[in-house]
Amino acid sequence: DERDGVIRVSTTEQNSGRFPLPAATPTMGPIALTSPPMRPPSGPVNRVVTLGTEGESLVQLGATEDFGLNESIYSTRFIGDLGYVVTFRQIDPLMVVDLSDPRQPTVVGELKVPGYSSFLFPFGEDHLFAIGQDATPEGQVQGLSLSLFDVSDPANPSLAQRYTYAE
Repeated sequence: DERDGVIRVSTTEQNSGRFPLPAATPTMGPIALTSPPMRPPSGPVNRVVTLGTEGESLVQLGATEDFGLNESIYSTRFIGDLGYVVTFRQIDPLMVVDLSDPRQPTVVGELKVPGYSSFLFPFGEDHLFAIGQDATPEGQVQGLSLSLFDVSDPANPSLAQRYTYAE
């Protein structure tokens, strides 16, 4: 996503640990991304990163703290100054990220529901419509899930409606 010249990206980092990016590439010129500290591999982690430009360089402006340890991102939607990220392993956390200050993106809310949402779409001013899969508390995928999330209070998202279908 891009808003006001800021690129916003959600990412799942798999078991590789963190490593510094090269200082330059032959086709893109200098890259000045700030790399998080090195750490041993421990399982997938997720974050939202904001990027901008300085001259011809792409630079990291900010990043959230790691979230969803041992989960993977299944969907993301950026709307205005907020980002909505769904991760999944057994339970579907819907994370709300405040992006109003691109230098300090912050996870401000979280809602856990069974299953996962693989598609998020704005529905009116204060809701997200989600299409995904229902699952047991152990993470066993069951069938179709349609959800309507109330995100009027970013710190306290809630499940307004849910329809599940399994044969």
